[in-house]
Amino acid sequence: MEVKERTTTVASHMESLEKEFNVLVELDRTMSERPNAERRNIYGRAQLLVMDFEDSSKSENISPEVQEKIQALETISKNCKLVMIRKKRAGLQLVWDNVTGFIRTFAVVLFLILSGVVVALPCVMLRPVEYYLLKWGVLSPFNRLAVLAKHFIASSILYLAGVEVIAEGLQRDKLGKECAILCFSHSSTLDAFILGQTVPVFHRSLGKADLFLIPFFSLLLLAFGGLPINRKDRDQAVNALSGAASSAYVGDCVCVSPEGTRSLSGHILPFKKGPFYMWEQLKTPIIPIVFVGAYDLYPPGKNIPFSGKVYTKFLQPIAPTEVSTREEMSRLLRRRMLEAWKEPSEDAAKPVSWSFFVKHVLSLVAFYGGCYYGPVVLHFREILDYYGISTLQAMGLYLVLAIAITLVFYVYLMYVDKLLTKLWRGLFGGGRPNKTK
Repeated sequence: MEVKERTTTVASHMESLEKEFNVLVELDRTMSERPNAERRNIYGRAQLLVMDFEDSSKSENISPEVQEKIQALETISKNCKLVMIRKKRAGLQLVWDNVTGFIRTFAVVLFLILSGVVVALPCVMLRPVEYYLLKWGVLSPFNRLAVLAKHFIASSILYLAGVEVIAEGLQRDKLGKECAILCFSHSSTLDAFILGQTVPVFHRSLGKADLFLIPFFSLLLLAFGGLPINRKDRDQAVNALSGAASSAYVGDCVCVSPEGTRSLSGHILPFKKGPFYMWEQLKTPIIPIVFVGAYDLYPPGKNIPFSGKVYTKFLQPIAPTEVSTREEMSRLLRRRMLEAWKEPSEDAAKPVSWSFFVKHVLSLVAFYGGCYYGPVVLHFREILDYYGISTLQAMGLYLVLAIAITLVFYVYLMYVDKLLTKLWRGLFGGGRPNKTK
């Protein structure tokens, strides 16, 4: 009797999967006419159905018929590639869009240059002091200097760019007590700044090594807790993952994209194995994060971001007790993120609210006003004349200083720290001391 009931249940489940498959095939026929919100929904459903077919065939070899359906679903997923926003403008409207886009982009670039040395560098240099202040209880994980600085920098950049971030599901009580892993979908350069604004504690994050050679931007990455990873060097990549885990203090987070790179389609890519080895080492909760609208506003390869809304969805944490292996954690995390991905967010990437628009305009006016009147108030011209330095020479010295600092940090992170790790292991065995303990 039990065997019969189980057979009936399996047959019913496969029938529901068949129905969903047929629905997706029909939706795919009109894909070119569908907006990004519907494409996200179809992609999420298609990828979840792939996982359902795989799970239903786990105990036996996947039949040719099921393999054919999985291939068809992967084709549907490729057809769901998100499209860039293309505003139908002409005449004065087109000129206005180009002018405002240039004003926003120039403000963001100039702010990056100024904040990289003025704000980010002191945060990096004062990090050892912060460690002892945290240890003595003077600071909490929520009000340490690095957290306040990254929130200020990230929020300023998003305000100047005209990107309104709406955070959903953030549970502050789940952060600040233990080292958690934040796994986020990655499809835009905006993602780093959105994390900096919305995550209320300090977080370690991994980025490709080339980014740490960009003057000014590399200092922001370091202030945000970035660690370089060389994808071509497996040993260095493993050490970077271990370093992210071992360098996190109690209450910090480790941010990592399980996809390993930015998505060129705008959707959630297949996951790499590295982050789940790190999870196996830490055995802490994983908090999934999904960004909706970031790719639409600023996809890879685009120079000027559009203004609009981005939704940041903080999902329920996945406790280590919910799974027994890293493979199970990978599949559970992907399923949770795809479930959130297919939920409708109709106004993602749509125009910002009026209240945010007012703040956006005021931030641009305040920033450009500060850039104009700041040197006057600080008697910048008189100081340069006193030392016999022209404005052009001062700018050149500032650039040389930023490049020199960037190279010093890059050499330390990529080579010196690696040698120190080997030396530590040779003298004492094992890895560097884990600060999360």
